Amino acid sequence: MQSYYRRSHRFPVVAFLDIKSAYDTVDRRVIWDALSRSGASSPFLSLLVHLFDDVSVSVLVSNHSSTAFSPVTGVLQGSVLSPHLYSVQLSPLC
Repeated sequence: MQSYYRRSHRFPVVAFLDIKSAYDTVDRRVIWDALSRSGASSPFLSLLVHLFDDVSVSVLVSNHSSTAFSPVTGVLQGSVLSPHLYSVQLSPLC
């Protein structure tokens, strides 16, 4: 940073993004709105909404399963779509 300042005579700007549990905290409505504004087709959006919003999960601990519930935030862990959908949420920051 010091060498950058010496060369440019400008203070560098540094930003940090804490993405701990990032996929679990995504507001899917933000993603759906952003995709809609960017021109994604209604059938494609409908498919994504059903794929991610119409989900029920349960937690397995020590061979005991919890009651199924529907998460209201987040994108699916392990889905090939999740990194792309997460980047849609982050795109306004770039």
